[in-house]
Amino acid sequence: MSRHAGGYLVDASNLHVGGGVQVAASFLNEVAALLVLDDVERGTIGRLTCIVSSEVAANLEPTTWSSNLDIRIGDSSPRRWVDFPQPRYESVFTVFGPTYRRRRADKEIMGFARGLMIYPLSEVRLPPAGLRERLLDEIRWRRFGSADVLVTETEESAHRVRKRLTGIDVQVVENCVSRAVSDRSLWRRNPVLDRLDSEVLLLASIGRDYPHKNLDFLARLGPQLERFANRRTRFLVTLSTTEWARKPESFKRYCLNAGIVAQTELGPLYEACEATVFPSLLEISSATPLESMYLGVPLFVSDIPSMRADFGEMAVYFDPWDARRAAETIAHKLASGVPRRQSHTVRTWPHRQSDPTSRALRYLEVLKGLRPVGDTGQGDAG
Repeated sequence: MSRHAGGYLVDASNLHVGGGVQVAASFLNEVAALLVLDDVERGTIGRLTCIVSSEVAANLEPTTWSSNLDIRIGDSSPRRWVDFPQPRYESVFTVFGPTYRRRRADKEIMGFARGLMIYPLSEVRLPPAGLRERLLDEIRWRRFGSADVLVTETEESAHRVRKRLTGIDVQVVENCVSRAVSDRSLWRRNPVLDRLDSEVLLLASIGRDYPHKNLDFLARLGPQLERFANRRTRFLVTLSTTEWARKPESFKRYCLNAGIVAQTELGPLYEACEATVFPSLLEISSATPLESMYLGVPLFVSDIPSMRADFGEMAVYFDPWDARRAAETIAHKLASGVPRRQSHTVRTWPHRQSDPTSRALRYLEVLKGLRPVGDTGQGDAG
């Protein structure tokens, strides 16, 4: 250890949208809860400082703010990185990288969740990246390559990262349903629920408007679903004001926008819908299908290899490029009586491998250089 290094730092200052905010907030909420345990107080966590973005801060529970965690708010971007309270740390964990600041720790750890960097775009029929994006990806790879440890959410993505960055320690910490969704006592009601029409077929399509999320597909799917289901159809989306404003009327006609929602508002939104429709073309690991399954809401997802590998028989698959065929699949399954509450096996499946507390403990193990029994960190690197 460097002479002046000490303590640990969690950096979530660069997370402003999407699942990264959810993961970081869930992690810190769980760590705060762990701090009340005597064995943790005696040193399992140690000196831990957390720098979070305004968006992550908005999703932290009151008990997290009142805990012994040293939490500071700061908003970073690739061009402007917030300063740290001390010059050097034993370990710094950037929840999702890359980070563009200079090295500030004996061990730098970064989360990796950039699926577009490891999956060929041709596999999911996305247009090739332009020159600017390719150059940015090269910069990102260099930044990820400067880390001592990378953390991703699936073995498949870890395998692909190891092929690109040989010799890097890549560890897996699986995604899970956060307590903000699983604990009904934390739920809050979003105002959009007051605008619902009971005669409408309402389907959840939770997520941000990234190209690979394929949300524009909903504008084509909506009229086809109305035809096959013989019901007015609306998709419940969660887009920012800017994202919603740039959508065409053909999209807005079939969508109901709840805006950017807090994690604690997600549960009631899912339960207000008859099913979840997830048309994404590329994912490492999204919380949306897991949350839908956990709450027993029927799940329809894109028929792509990564989804098949993740969900097996737990979901219904549709063609994310052919709106007519997708609508026929969804309407037929809904008409045949997909249960509103699925079996106990399906509802508990998202917690089979991980839960919020276990995920937090795994992150802390990585931060402190500990490993589960049998984990070498190199996986299939050879």
